[in-house]
Amino acid sequence: MPIHRLPYTLDLNAMISEGKLRLTIAYSRKQYRKETLEQVAGLLQSALQEVITYCVAQKQPQLTPSDVSFKGLTTGELEQIAEQAARIGELENVYALTPMQKGMLFYNLMDSQSGAYFEQASFDLRGEFNIAAFAASLDVLVQRHTVLRTNFYSGWKDEPLQVVYRNKRSELYVEDLRDMEEEKQNEYILEFTRQDKQRGFDLAQDALMRVAVLRTGEECVPFCMELPSYRDGRLVLVTGDQRSVCELFCDTGP
Repeated sequence: MPIHRLPYTLDLNAMISEGKLRLTIAYSRKQYRKETLEQVAGLLQSALQEVITYCVAQKQPQLTPSDVSFKGLTTGELEQIAEQAARIGELENVYALTPMQKGMLFYNLMDSQSGAYFEQASFDLRGEFNIAAFAASLDVLVQRHTVLRTNFYSGWKDEPLQVVYRNKRSELYVEDLRDMEEEKQNEYILEFTRQDKQRGFDLAQDALMRVAVLRTGEECVPFCMELPSYRDGRLVLVTGDQRSVCELFCDTGP
């Protein structure tokens, strides 16, 4: 049998095969005794078992700096961000802001009610409307697009970050205006859209898409949809995806 010369006096190789972690240790007998490496292997196995036991005992996934897209965070800093974000939801990822996003955020912080970078679309839907299917499809839309589960975090070295939550509910407001006269309905809708735009978004915690449904008749349903334009997606793409998901729920039931 040919003897292969080792490139190193101690060589560790690890791979996952058939769902199992396999570790191989190759060593130079001129440098190490067999008993020493057996002891090292035993200690390594014990340490790995401790890690496995700890991970299995956790009720939710624990992020490490290597798991997130933003590089430069220490374990302690990431834990601090996750802890502070816990009041909103479970942290999934962290991103840096683009230069344009930083500028937009700056103007929002200077005057959150200016209406700048605020996209609002109002339109009427005529025909039958399934509120339950629409609400369910809206939640699916939020889960599908991480951009709709994102907020801004400003507690890291004075540099704002984007934080993505693993789960976040959509914001849907439904009101029945069918008891009002048509003129009153129109006045109410105009005032509602004005106040809703003035409300703006709290970029640190709000759902960054909200939808209002104001029912004016049996087959007429005015919509009002708002998004801040800090997001990478566009309103037309969101509404298009929303429509396809909603059709699926209408066919199969929520």
